[in-house]
Amino acid sequence: MEKTRQPTREELIADHAGTEAALQRAGQEAVLEHARAGLPVPTWENGKVVWLQPEEVFALLGRR
Repeated sequence: MEKTRQPTREELIADHAGTEAALQRAGQEAVLEHARAGLPVPTWENGKVVWLQPEEVFALLGRR
């Protein structure tokens, strides 16, 4: 069985699109975890902090 070459650290760092996607997923999961705990989630809207209730978060992200 042939081994698949793992990317080097430098290649991973240079992969900006992959890094951005990973950060996006991590942030979304953190927001969902907060909402699943029944806590409101702060967001920024029109120059102000707005608190979204968990139900609003689930509706925006389309999942629970």
